[in-house]
Amino acid sequence: MILVPKEPCFRPPYTIYRGHDPEFQEFPLLKTEDFIDDMGPLSTKLGYALKQGLKIGLFYSMFDIIMVMRIQERKAQIARTAYFTVPIVSATVGWMGALEIAKKQAAEYYALAESEGFFSHFAAYNEQILRPLKNAGEFTTEGAKQEIIATLMLQPRDLRNGFVLYNVLAFLFGVAEAFTSMALGHGPWSLIWNGGAGYCIAYTLYWIFLCKQAKTLCFYGLCFLALYILFNAYMCFWSFTNFKLIGSTLYGCKGFIDVLQFACAYAIYKPLEGQSPFPML
Repeated sequence: MILVPKEPCFRPPYTIYRGHDPEFQEFPLLKTEDFIDDMGPLSTKLGYALKQGLKIGLFYSMFDIIMVMRIQERKAQIARTAYFTVPIVSATVGWMGALEIAKKQAAEYYALAESEGFFSHFAAYNEQILRPLKNAGEFTTEGAKQEIIATLMLQPRDLRNGFVLYNVLAFLFGVAEAFTSMALGHGPWSLIWNGGAGYCIAYTLYWIFLCKQAKTLCFYGLCFLALYILFNAYMCFWSFTNFKLIGSTLYGCKGFIDVLQFACAYAIYKPLEGQSPFPML
């Protein structure tokens, strides 16, 4: 008896891939085309957005004047039309302009990041996430205490491995807090932030301080870590005052680990050559 049939389960079958379509299964799927990119220069695109905004605004204005408000006076009709049409046209034209600027900037930043080797260290970082204690050596309570004190004194024994350890632990504590929040029925947004955005932030800090080591980038990384420590302190206090003891504990642990990460990051930043935005740092 076959529990899962190896054929389409619906009649007519809903084609989501080409495994059962001999006529097309050897041909690749066509790439989706963005019709906006095919319009030509920016002026043409803004003109298209203007026309669409006018259509939507005038249609909605006419519907409101005739069917909803039933306005008879001519001046009031003109004012009501402007009330809806101007914001809608501004929104469509602004959206088109912002989209084009964002796409251009994203392409430039992506090319710059690729040329700087930003995407070349994911495998090494993922290995650290899967094995966070790989380079920690033998764990003892006294050794961990001495390592924490040395790190807070900006004299960590192993600067690189210490930064990696605290960076990964901060990310994992964030994921643990997200799963705890989901288990308590608060939805998936915390997991999206701590899992998705948290991974991107953690990897970016890893790349800035251990791979790129440009003094200006490291300075901004330190600023971000300082703000994130304050955020964790606030969330720890807020969770505690709202009797969310598990969340408060996790935020407190993450904040303390971020303090250790900040100390390692500052020890990396201090001897770097180059001009800092604030030379006294």
